[in-house]
Amino acid sequence: MNPNSDNFIKQMATKAPADLVKLIGSKGEFDRVLPTDLMRIERRPDLVFKLKNPDSILHVEIQSVRDETMDTRIRQYHVVLDDLYYPIPVHSVLILLSPKANSRKITGEVVREDSYFRYTVLRLWEHSIEEGLALPLSILPLAVLFGVGSEDIKEVVVRIKERVEKECPPDKQGDMYALVLFFLGSVVEFDIAMEIMKGAKGMEGSVTYQRVFDEGILKGIQQGKQQGITEGIEKGKIEEARKTLIMIAELKFSAPKASQRKRINSVSDLSKLEDLLRKVITTNSWDELLQGI
Repeated sequence: MNPNSDNFIKQMATKAPADLVKLIGSKGEFDRVLPTDLMRIERRPDLVFKLKNPDSILHVEIQSVRDETMDTRIRQYHVVLDDLYYPIPVHSVLILLSPKANSRKITGEVVREDSYFRYTVLRLWEHSIEEGLALPLSILPLAVLFGVGSEDIKEVVVRIKERVEKECPPDKQGDMYALVLFFLGSVVEFDIAMEIMKGAKGMEGSVTYQRVFDEGILKGIQQGKQQGITEGIEKGKIEEARKTLIMIAELKFSAPKASQRKRINSVSDLSKLEDLLRKVITTNSWDELLQGI
């Protein structure tokens, strides 16, 4: 699953947030989208909605790749949101787009010595194809992620096309098909995805299709370059090591200054970052940890 999936879904949700709320199955009705930039933490939550009847806050995280720190992050966001909007209750939901994002550590519960936190986990591939095909038009491209591994994926796309041609304005159909192609590329080989989507009206001329290829999101898959895939995996490991280093060191020392964060970001060697992770145990400050960098 491509990590850019998260951003595409957030954009889809921005256009039709009520439909994503329905997908999650929340008890309350969608009221409005709330800002996610009010937190004094390194990263911000993906989506936050205000619901009504009854009043509540819905916090949504979307994951397309495995993140072993997900429990910690979603709990951190939840605590800040709970303080921010109290006494309105906060419900946190994690949407996993692909089995590649799954982990045995993701149980919907975080048990600590002095606290207990529970959140909802929505694994799209565990839901039936029919549920996917019944999604509102705004998030219908996600239907190809439902029942992942099905041999009926071509039929699923045919039925998606039928709905798009019937319900979507002609000038918007190309963008819709481009999103279907994008998510389909996470389920089958990209060459197969292209063949399945062959002839989709307006797809290749759509803004979304051009953006996907201009940003190189599918370029490596399209070309089938193993080198590009390997480099992408290595880059992801380095970025994850940086994030883990900052998180662990922050717990022991304090939040890093901008200059210290810049020094960490300058380290592009995975083995060096792993050395720094081990060094956290024996050092007592950021300056001591980053000495020589």
